[in-house]
Amino acid sequence: DPPAPARTAPPADDGLVVIAGDTMIAEDLRGAAAAAGWDVREPADAEGELAMLCVDCGADPDGPPLQGAPLAILCAQGALADLDSGGSAAGFHALPGSGLVELTRGEGSSPAACAGAERFFASLGRHTAWVGDAPGLVLGRIVCQIVNESAFAVGEGVGCAADVDTGMVLGLNHPRGPLQWADAIGLDHVLAVLDALQEHYREERYRAAPLLRRMVAEGRLGAATGAGFHDHAADCG
Repeated sequence: DPPAPARTAPPADDGLVVIAGDTMIAEDLRGAAAAAGWDVREPADAEGELAMLCVDCGADPDGPPLQGAPLAILCAQGALADLDSGGSAAGFHALPGSGLVELTRGEGSSPAACAGAERFFASLGRHTAWVGDAPGLVLGRIVCQIVNESAFAVGEGVGCAADVDTGMVLGLNHPRGPLQWADAIGLDHVLAVLDALQEHYREERYRAAPLLRRMVAEGRLGAATGAGFHDHAADCG
C-alpha cells in the first residue's frame, strides 16, 4: 500500500466538525476525527456554532438541519445527484477501517464543500480520490457486490460463512473474508448500497441476497450488534 498522507492538524479557530448519523461509518469517523484533534459534535450539540464541515452519514430527518457550513454526504443510500439534487454538497463514501475515502461532486457542488471534504479526510490520514457519482461510489460498490455474492453462496448451502471467508482469503488472496468485512461495515450499510444500486441502474446483478435481507430485518447487523455472519458476542462485552 502507498504511504498514508501526513495528517494536517486543524487550526484552533476553525476546528469544529459536525458528524451526523447513527451508523458504523459515523462512529468510525467520529473516533478518527477526535484523535486527529477536531472538535467533533453531533448536530444537536452544535446549534448556533459555525463548523468547518458537516458530514452527513445518515442524519435523523427529524433532527436539527445541517445548515450553515459546507456539507459532505455519504453516498450509501443513493448517488449524490439523488441525495442532494441541485444542492451544493460534495459526496463521499468510505468503509469503516479503510484508508481510502472516495469523493464525488455534482454540477452544483461548492468549492468550499469539495475543499473542506478533502481537507477533513486528509487530516485523518486517509487517502482521497475523486470518482464518478453512483451509490457506493467505486470501492463501496465492488465490496458490497462481493459480500452479496458471498451471502448468496451461504444462503444456497455452498458453505458456511467461515468456509466462504477462508476460501476467499486462501484461494483469491483477499486481505480478509468478505463476510468478516461485511460484519465490520454493517450489514444494513451493505444492503442500503445494494438497494440503491438496483434502484439507480435497474440491473438484476445488484439484487440483494435473501439471506442478507433477512439478517438485516432480524437486527443481525454485524460486529456492532454482536451477531452477523459471524458471532461477535465477545466483542460486545
